[in-house]
Amino acid sequence: MNNDDVYKIHMATMEVLERVGIIVENDNILCLLERAGAHIDKKFRKAKIPEYVMKEGLKKVPSSLIVYSREGKKVSIGGDKTVISSGAGATWMLDLETGEPRPAMKKDSEHYSVVTDALESFSLCMSPIIQDVTPALVDVHSAEAMLCNTYKTPWVCPGDGEQARYIIEMGAIAAGGIDELREKPTILGLASPNSPLRIAPKDLDVTFQFVENKLPITFINCPDNGATTPVSIAGTLVVTAAECLSMVLISQLITPGTPVAAGPSPPFMDMRTATPAFGAPEGALVVAGAAQVMRYYGIPSYGSIVSTDTIGIDAQTGYEIAWTAQLPMMAGINLVNGIGLIGSCNGCSLEKLVIDNEVFGGIKRIMKGIDVSETSLAVDVIEAVGPGGHFLGQKHTRELLTKERWFPKISNRLGLQEWKKEKLDLWQRARKEAKEILWTHHPDPLDDKAKEKIRNLVKEAEIKMMKSSA
Repeated sequence: MNNDDVYKIHMATMEVLERVGIIVENDNILCLLERAGAHIDKKFRKAKIPEYVMKEGLKKVPSSLIVYSREGKKVSIGGDKTVISSGAGATWMLDLETGEPRPAMKKDSEHYSVVTDALESFSLCMSPIIQDVTPALVDVHSAEAMLCNTYKTPWVCPGDGEQARYIIEMGAIAAGGIDELREKPTILGLASPNSPLRIAPKDLDVTFQFVENKLPITFINCPDNGATTPVSIAGTLVVTAAECLSMVLISQLITPGTPVAAGPSPPFMDMRTATPAFGAPEGALVVAGAAQVMRYYGIPSYGSIVSTDTIGIDAQTGYEIAWTAQLPMMAGINLVNGIGLIGSCNGCSLEKLVIDNEVFGGIKRIMKGIDVSETSLAVDVIEAVGPGGHFLGQKHTRELLTKERWFPKISNRLGLQEWKKEKLDLWQRARKEAKEILWTHHPDPLDDKAKEKIRNLVKEAEIKMMKSSA
């Protein structure tokens, strides 16, 4: 979009917020909004937010969001960089041995964390929705699996405020205390509005837990184009902006200066089957557009990319990865996930994690662009070699090779005779790499005391859950 188009999205968003409003299912938050200048319909719990109220709230948002790995590596989300995380939301997994779909287990979350930890393109880690634990505590168990199996920042998705409270306490144990966690956040939160134009109680509770503790959080809507948002891409961007900005505003009213990121995880309803298509090319346009819109507001942007709708890993996987990844990254999206996901985000695969890592390596090389300098123009080298020579033995080649070239790990670049020796396709090579990682990559575990405290906290949550359901 050009600047005029982005401004039109902004104006339409402000009009929707002021004329239509958004349902906010928490009376305390409605009071906060009312004190800030929003018009509240208490009967329908609807807030109509004037533009001046939104603008005042957005002034308080930091331009970047910073988290840390367990080993203290700083990860800055914002500016012109794209930070990449593995994906979440899958309820089933392709078995690494059989290749067959089966329910995602806690052990899978642990393996997902280990493989993510080993792959260089990823800075954050997420978890599938594991099926072999108490459903109401799935996010607590997922957090434990991530905290204990990766150095990388766990990006957690609590389903309610109580799980958020436990997860924050677990993060504080891993960090050495709540003050240490606030100083250098080693977890990132997530809450989601419900399209169209509704923020449910549980997501507000999650938001409150993170924001009150001065911890960073992402606001992610899932605009199902043609179903819960208009079929037009511009209309979907308007609903996305209205929902996400409302949650950003709420975060700043609770704790001004809270670091946030916001944007869409956009499925497109296939009108022939009523299934959500996450690999649609239109999704890339929504994410790229959201990157531009959030940049207009000075908010770090988020988008879901590289999720594929196919079940197995095939050519469709490849072209859906390609068109959902490159455009948003060229548009300057700051934070992405969806990595490792298949089957319209319902499934995940360790092989897909490995393949996505390969794809991002190539895209990052493209995004790096062409270096034009006296050294890279290489006039003296060209003169030294002269017509009919070669550059293989030149010092210039040795010195610039790793700067100019990207070297894939699993892509096939073998000649015919070498290929005949193994005849492995991409999926098989990715499976081989994933198994090798699980066999050889062992992130240093949390110390025994911290691990025991986290385990006891999970047990406490389980006991409390059993008592409340008795």
